[in-house]
Amino acid sequence: MSDTEDDGEMLFGVNMTGLADALASAAKEDEEDEKAQDLAKQICASVCAVITEALLGIPDEGTLNATLDKLGESGGALAAYAEPLRAAVTSVLRGEYGAVLGSEWASSLVAAADPAGDTTETANLPRPLASMRDRSLAYMAAPSDELACSLRALEVLLVGVGALNWFLQANYTGPETGECPPLPVFQDPGEALQSLAVDGELPHAGSTDVGLLAVARAVLATVADPTFPAWSSPIADQPIGEVEREEGQDARATGGGPVQSGGATKTSEYASRGVLDTRPERPRLKAPLKAIRASILVRGLGAAWSARAVVTHQRLLIAGDESSPTLWAEAEANFGAATAALAAQAAGVETGDRASRLASAAWLEFGLAKFHFTKGDLGKANFNTAKHLAGLVVEMTGALGKRTKFQQTSHAQMVLKASTGKAADQPAAEAPEAAPAPSLPHVEKQAEDSILLERMALDGEKGGSAKVDEVLGPLELGVLLALCLDVKNSNPVHGLTTEEMRPYVERVLMHHNNWTIYSTGLLQRAWLDFESYYSKDRATLQLQALVDQHASTLTLTQMSFDAVKNSAPARERLKFVHAVVYPPRWELKKDLASRYMELGVLVSASQLYEELELWDDALDCYARMGKKTEALSLVTAKLGGDYLDKPGAASPRMLCALGNLHAPPESTTHYEAAWTSSGRRFAKAARCLGREAVDLADACAAQAAKERSKLSEETNRPAEERTRDAAAEAAHLANSRRELERAEDLLGKALQLQPGHTSDWFVLGTVRMRLEKWQPALTAFSSVVAHMPDSGDAWGNVGAIHLRLKRPDLALAALAEGTKCSRESWRMWENRLLAALQVRPKPSAGDAILSASTLIDLHARGVGRGVDTPLLAAVTSAALAQEGLSTADTADAVAPPLKDESLEGDELRLSRPVGRRAGLLLDKVTATTKRATEPKTWEIFAIFNLALGRRRAAREARMKHVRLLQSQTGWEKRAESIQALADAAADLVAVHALPLHTDPKAPEPATPQPPPPPPAGSSSAEGSVSKENQQQLSVVAMLLRGCVKKSEAYGGAGSSGDGARLKLKGALTDAEALLAKASPP
Repeated sequence: MSDTEDDGEMLFGVNMTGLADALASAAKEDEEDEKAQDLAKQICASVCAVITEALLGIPDEGTLNATLDKLGESGGALAAYAEPLRAAVTSVLRGEYGAVLGSEWASSLVAAADPAGDTTETANLPRPLASMRDRSLAYMAAPSDELACSLRALEVLLVGVGALNWFLQANYTGPETGECPPLPVFQDPGEALQSLAVDGELPHAGSTDVGLLAVARAVLATVADPTFPAWSSPIADQPIGEVEREEGQDARATGGGPVQSGGATKTSEYASRGVLDTRPERPRLKAPLKAIRASILVRGLGAAWSARAVVTHQRLLIAGDESSPTLWAEAEANFGAATAALAAQAAGVETGDRASRLASAAWLEFGLAKFHFTKGDLGKANFNTAKHLAGLVVEMTGALGKRTKFQQTSHAQMVLKASTGKAADQPAAEAPEAAPAPSLPHVEKQAEDSILLERMALDGEKGGSAKVDEVLGPLELGVLLALCLDVKNSNPVHGLTTEEMRPYVERVLMHHNNWTIYSTGLLQRAWLDFESYYSKDRATLQLQALVDQHASTLTLTQMSFDAVKNSAPARERLKFVHAVVYPPRWELKKDLASRYMELGVLVSASQLYEELELWDDALDCYARMGKKTEALSLVTAKLGGDYLDKPGAASPRMLCALGNLHAPPESTTHYEAAWTSSGRRFAKAARCLGREAVDLADACAAQAAKERSKLSEETNRPAEERTRDAAAEAAHLANSRRELERAEDLLGKALQLQPGHTSDWFVLGTVRMRLEKWQPALTAFSSVVAHMPDSGDAWGNVGAIHLRLKRPDLALAALAEGTKCSRESWRMWENRLLAALQVRPKPSAGDAILSASTLIDLHARGVGRGVDTPLLAAVTSAALAQEGLSTADTADAVAPPLKDESLEGDELRLSRPVGRRAGLLLDKVTATTKRATEPKTWEIFAIFNLALGRRRAAREARMKHVRLLQSQTGWEKRAESIQALADAAADLVAVHALPLHTDPKAPEPATPQPPPPPPAGSSSAEGSVSKENQQQLSVVAMLLRGCVKKSEAYGGAGSSGDGARLKLKGALTDAEALLAKASPP
């Protein structure tokens, strides 16, 4: 063999054996590197997954430490991130947020901004936000290894989580956080507030440590999506194109801009409704490619926490009811990415599994975000998705039970059943009991003298409490509270809505496994209790307890230092704060102050308002307490004594509150200043000025009435003085009208700004009525009854206006509604009576009788003036006209006699129902009022009864009519009195000439005999006379003889009243003739 064969096979001078060995060795190294890289990816993915579970509410420190140990044992550059991540995650889970924010990286993040360090990509951001974004991106993109970049993204995210939790502890849950870490990136606190301004709205000034929220927003937004447009670049305020999209057509195909959500394309809320969003898209920010790739691994976790920060940002804005479209676009994108990532993990697993529960929590928070932003169905669909993913089964049912201590009979009560179905095969008694947490919010019990039970007592339950089918976890309880919120959102404000919400709250309060959930349940129960008269006190004290738990001092509900020391730590309070709607501490204090103010606890309310620097509300409290000096001292201390000379020094509302403390003209000065400083946009100022003008008009009208009274009483004064008084009266009336016109103008302007202010419409209507502007006044009162259908006074004024406009039918309809609401208003009943009598073609006799009867009842109780005789005559005429009867009392016009004259008998009740009701009315008049002593009343009574066929009653009424006229003093000396008596006497004789109904027991003659002709000289004695008349006719004749004799004693030739005396004698002659015929031969 040659030497070349010993050295290996050579080819073209190359040792092929050595080359093969080198290639094999390189391939083995590549394979080992690839395996190591795959292992590193798996470890990083595990680290991200376990941190995701830990930070989204399901911490497992054992698994977390084991995973981080693997990362530390992996070797290489990645192992160096194990301990920093462990320290940061552990600090967050333990509530030690100061440790996270005090790390070296966090300190460099919030260092003072470099004015020259802003890049082109962040030039549209405020300097502090641009600085923190640039530093975060630089820190994430610094390593050459993409996995190391992802781990650094986790470090950045944990700093943002720590900053957000610190802010939430300081402003939402408590306990007190202590001094905020220094934030040199902001030159002053005002710069931090300005950096969070969005869409022209500023954050609430009552928040504390607001710079930490700005840090969290900047950091978490960068981790979630480094290229997403910042909130400092608002969405263009342009109209949405109303272009309908065909079914199944992609929004991008027609020009609609998609919303990026975690790498997936998601149409905007406008496109989902078939409407294209034609506004230009905001330019996305630029970021290093490695930073973008680093954020992909933590996309789900970063998006979830960024969404939480966005919702917190929205809740901080001053505009409570108007959400920010810019923030909603960011929140929608983040929640889309978070739910997509967590849904991918939960795909294929059983509902209720850990991955499924994470997805359920994300959908729950997404639904609550829709509620805070007032979008769509306010989260209803999301709540149902969260309920399904959590495996929660909810059923509203009923059971018999009691609510009060003294209740003897059980009634149906609404009960909520909720379970996850895991322990369905176990007996209910074997279900695990929840161990009570060592620290829970203070629970206010019912007072000892309260009639309410502490908890509803169901039949068959020991201790009177509802049966717990299964102990639910905090996530399930959060879903129940969200479903309770959905009941409130889906129904009107009503007692039935309250009753439907209460079972959800009671079910939540059965468990004590989370501080935040339990506090939210107590808060919701307090809001519901405040709607009941019997539980308002407990509700207010419960709100006070929830406010006190933010502080570390002794209070009414924290009466010992042990209670303060043993209160729940921050980590426990913040665990599920994003899964519930729990208000910030300033909103909770404001709500408590308003409850105190409603209950009349004005001192405590004013203290809370001063603490919150709500000076307008504090002044309202002082005004209601009548403490003018204290209120003015407060204003002087805050604004100085020359606040009226400083434009903008005092708010319009404060100026109105100060005006309430003064009397005119000082109050007018304040109201005018409020109206001017608001640019004529503050409705309350115009309202106050308008009502002052009404008061001034009333004063002028009173002065005019006083001058008029002087003119009518002092008739012997000199003509010059009377002329002067008449001129003064005219001047006062002119001033009154001028002030009324000014009030009309001001109240009209106030109502243009606040059309729903019902009391202003009412005052405006009364002003227009006094100005005799009937149609505009009708418009004003129509607005009142549209908003308040039970306003009897408004209905009454509507009816009065229709009467003025000669529309009695419309007036009657309005007054009928008014008397339903105000049955004690005699003026309204009187107007209803007048309207009923004016209805054409026939008066409404039924309404007239009802109104007259009610007026008589009210007058009997000392209310109103009853019914006078002209109205009574009109009512009876209307009743007879409706029955088709005549009011004439001649023999050929009256109704035939009745067999049974009783008003309760069937003959009248069935044949003359309206006449019967009128008869009962007249009986009530003669029995219960002073009208029985008036002759005209009995004349009306006689005419009505005669027309109805009640001839006996008519005779009695005519007799009383004559007797009352004859009993008047000096009637024989007055011609008109003699004439009235003569007419009454003739009518009395005429009604006795009419036959009564034959007694049914008496035998009827076989052949009726015609009555004999009356004696010569008789004027009206025609027809037969019953034997029953004999005694009555003798009384009539004797009465008339006395009247004739007395009238002749004062009469003589040529004296006045001779014709009436002759008529009176004629009546006597007729009566004697009738008596002679009735007497036996």
